Amino acid sequence: FWLTNLCVFLIEAQRRYWWQFLVHHLVTIGLVDSSYVYQFHRVGAAILMFLDVGDAVYYHVKMIKYARCETAATIAFGLFMAVWFVTRHVLYAFILYSIWFEFPRHLGICYVASNGVVLSN
Repeated sequence: FWLTNLCVFLIEAQRRYWWQFLVHHLVTIGLVDSSYVYQFHRVGAAILMFLDVGDAVYYHVKMIKYARCETAATIAFGLFMAVWFVTRHVLYAFILYSIWFEFPRHLGICYVASNGVVLSN
């Protein structure tokens, strides 16, 4: 999906945020690849699932805006902002908590923040 999105992005008309969007896509592709290489498939899939929900709503809002339905676009944008906030700030925080605090317990390792030591069983 991300490689396809990057290819479509490269042939679209350049907008003022073109470079930022290009870097965003390249970093995303790098993160997806690294989650696969380092065998963090579940974490990578969960993050993509939560973050792509907002993107899907965003593309629908753009279609409504292009159709010049201003009232529907305003309502859809409000929905997008709610979905974006929940997925990027609430659900993503749960994933980060799980990675930092629950995952090491399953591996039998412990990080001591006071002296930066990683202990294992």
